Amino acid sequence: YVGDARVVDDRYTLSVDVPDGLRCGNVYYGLVIPTRDVYSWGAVSLQGTLTSSFAAGCDGAPGGAFTYPFSLVRL
Repeated sequence: YVGDARVVDDRYTLSVDVPDGLRCGNVYYGLVIPTRDVYSWGAVSLQGTLTSSFAAGCDGAPGGAFTYPFSLVRL
């Protein structure tokens, strides 16, 4: 996926639409649901979060979001 990160107040944000972002049931053959993934990280700390949101969940569940922490390393 490709996108441009924007910086505001020393924080980068990158949004990506992922057509198969949420996988239901069998990870290889199950239903896939599109997600909007928003990556946000500190310009100095390089600590961030990924929030993956979806309009509808698996097996008729309501929409929602999952949030995951991550760290970047300068090379």
